[in-house]
Amino acid sequence: KGLELKAAEMVRHGRENTAIADKLQRWTRDLLMVRDAVELPGAITEALVTQFQVPQVAIKVWGVAPGFADETFAQGASEDAQAFASSLNTPYCGNNPGLEARDACITELLYGSGLRIGELVGLDVAASATARGWIDHDAGEAHVLGKGSKRRSVPVGRAALAALKRWLEARNAWARDDAALFIGQRGQRLTPQHIRVRLKRRALQAGLATPVHPHMLRHSFASHVLQSSGDLRAVQELLGHANIGTTQVYTRLDFQHLAQVYDAAHPRAQSRKPRGK
Repeated sequence: KGLELKAAEMVRHGRENTAIADKLQRWTRDLLMVRDAVELPGAITEALVTQFQVPQVAIKVWGVAPGFADETFAQGASEDAQAFASSLNTPYCGNNPGLEARDACITELLYGSGLRIGELVGLDVAASATARGWIDHDAGEAHVLGKGSKRRSVPVGRAALAALKRWLEARNAWARDDAALFIGQRGQRLTPQHIRVRLKRRALQAGLATPVHPHMLRHSFASHVLQSSGDLRAVQELLGHANIGTTQVYTRLDFQHLAQVYDAAHPRAQSRKPRGK
């Protein structure tokens, strides 16, 4: 019975593949019939809609020859889109498990350990004499090189360690000789700009109204640790601040939150003078 089901599944997939091959052949034929290069982007998008039932398609290119600079397809490619495209080694079509594993690990480390973006991109896979930073999985610690070339160690939580394990498994398929922990599909170390683009995209996919940037996650890390512990000195050490005055901004943020709760909930709050006036 199992063999029959497997054979039926293979037949079904074979039919599906044949249908896809037919569509690709028709698409190729239509594109080969285009004689004017200016019309080619339009022919590509029209075929995707009609042959593959893609509801919305657009093509944006940059670095075109001067004769094409005023065409619609050469307008409006944002810097974020260009940075994202340049980080890819293969076409991006929907969800990519490797990218998802990497971006999840980046997010967990920024929020779970309060790393600066420069500290994050400086991480290597393993400790070495030349490494700016690395993660000791067994100890659950990240060793980073912060501002002023000062080294510090910060805890790495269970969620971040689990995300790191998933990313390292996916990274093996991309890795070349680069020692960097976070790389693109071409094997190169990610830049801060790439990280910002990926976080912004992740926030949009999650349906968040406010774009998320790396320092926002670091702020959230500090605020949540301070709210739970009340230990300003510990937060200073975790963030790598040379001056505790820099860390005290989080005490003011925390008080503002408490004041808002008071204003909204306490029966006597309505008689108080509005804040900021």
